[in-house]
Order: sequence, then structure tokens, then C-alpha cells
Amino acid sequence: FTAGIIGHKVGQTFDVNVTFPENYHATDLAGKAVVFTMTLNSIYDLTLTDEQVAKYEGNEFQTYDAWFENMKTEVVNSLFVNTLLSVTTPKETTIPQETYLYYYQQEVDQLRSLAYSENISYELLLYYFQTSEAAIFQEAVNTAVYNMGIYLLAQKNEISWSQEEFDTEYERFVDAYLKKNEGATREEACKNTDQYVAQIKDALTREKVLGWVFDQIF
Repeated sequence: FTAGIIGHKVGQTFDVNVTFPENYHATDLAGKAVVFTMTLNSIYDLTLTDEQVAKYEGNEFQTYDAWFENMKTEVVNSLFVNTLLSVTTPKETTIPQETYLYYYQQEVDQLRSLAYSENISYELLLYYFQTSEAAIFQEAVNTAVYNMGIYLLAQKNEISWSQEEFDTEYERFVDAYLKKNEGATREEACKNTDQYVAQIKDALTREKVLGWVFDQIF
């Protein structure tokens, strides 16, 4: 349709020749060549301006370019996750049991804690979130597969983070703790942050690998 419309002016009536794909959902049209006669009523410029982006409610970006770069990152990230999972068999038999059981138990513990704090049953909470034990288990397996894929890519392509980058992220955790807990000492903040060292390293590795993937595309 787009190719057939390009080049025409508002008010013009013209024919657009198209052929339905062989796998079209309507079998009586699949693979058939047809002609659509249409009139171009109007043309709209849908390009977002910096002003429109800045005014959008709940938006953190002030320019179109900043918003667009963020959207590119989100789309690449989503495609990367889906691709990584699609090319790896996400079965519990293909990865160490302790890996996916860790993620499974972590999610279950969080949900049970939330159910307790809200004074409702665990089963009711699962229903509220429209999930199930089986879904949580599968998500845990997918998470384990994804993380292993990340580390394999990092190893194969010699992708790593520096000590300086780790120190910067570590200090961010320390500062956040000190701001949240008025009167706390740096020693206390570091002791708390030490609990998240593994998570910090994981996050840095994912960030580096995703940056590498982004560079391959753009």
C-alpha cells in the first residue's frame, strides 16, 4: 500500500496493485493479486517535535532525539532478549538446576512476603497478578538461560567492565543508602552494599553486552 500511495497528491484517485501473501489468514485471498482504488484525502506530518516530547505527561525527555535514542535502546533490548531465548532451548535439563531454582525461589519468596504484608493468601495474590507457579517456574528458567547467554557472549567477544566502572556503581549504591538512612555511617553503607556486589557485576555485564549488541546494529 505504501509504495502505491507514494508520489500521489491530495485529492487524487488512483489504483494500487497488491498481492496478498501466500500465508494470508483469509485463505480465499491468499496469494491473489488485487487492485484497490483509493482517494488520497489528506497527508499528515507525524514527526514529533521537541515541544511535544517535553509536554508529554510523565515523560523524562526534553528533546525528540533523546526520546528516540532511548526508544532505540528499548527496542534493541527487547529484540535481543527474545532472540536469545528463541535460539536457546529454555529447558531445565539444559542448565544447572541450582541456577533456575535460585530465581524461582527468589520470586516465590517475594510474592509470599507481599501476600503476608497485604494479609491475603498467596494463591489469591497469584490470581491478582494473573500468574501461576508454572509461569513463575518458566520465567525462572528463561532468566537463567538469558543470563547464561549474556555471559557466553561476553566471554566469546571479550566484553568486560573495568574496576573503575564497578567502583562507580558501588559508590552509587553507597550514596543511595546514605541518603535514605540519615545518620548512617559509610561503614554501614558499604556493609549493606556488599550484599549487592554480585547484582552489580551482573548488571554491568548485561549493560556491556547490550552496548556491544547495539553497536553491531547501529
